[in-house]
Amino acid sequence: MTLSKMELHDIQLPNPVSIWPPAPGWWLLFILTVAVLFLLGRTLSRRYQKAADKRSALKISQQLFQRYQSHQDSHVLLNELSKLLRRLAVQRFSKHQVARLHGQAWLAFLDDTLPKSGLFTQGIGQLLGDSRYQPEQAELSQNQMMELQNLVKSWIKAQ
Repeated sequence: MTLSKMELHDIQLPNPVSIWPPAPGWWLLFILTVAVLFLLGRTLSRRYQKAADKRSALKISQQLFQRYQSHQDSHVLLNELSKLLRRLAVQRFSKHQVARLHGQAWLAFLDDTLPKSGLFTQGIGQLLGDSRYQPEQAELSQNQMMELQNLVKSWIKAQ
């Protein structure tokens, strides 16, 4: 056979690589990306909710102190402040851990969850213990009220 009588065929290229379905590594990368985005969204959502709870508690405490200045009833102020701190503590910690606490145990818990300990069990925070149930609760001086207000604010911010 001569060269002119031979039929030559063109070079056969392989079919182009298809983009679909992706390789297993791309599936794994996609799943990991979705999981990371989900966890990030959940973390940011919790952080935002926690900050919103703090802002709300700070606003309520401010309103309680403003109301106290108009009605001068320390019994009402101390009860409402204790309820506010307890509600925030139940949100942050286990309900079983917080709900059963009262008196010195409650004050000790507040101290344990505050970086500067001792301010509730030995300082102005003692007013939020069982002494708030005493019928002859004296009115708070301006200095005591400011001290208590700063203590409550610092506890809320620390949570």
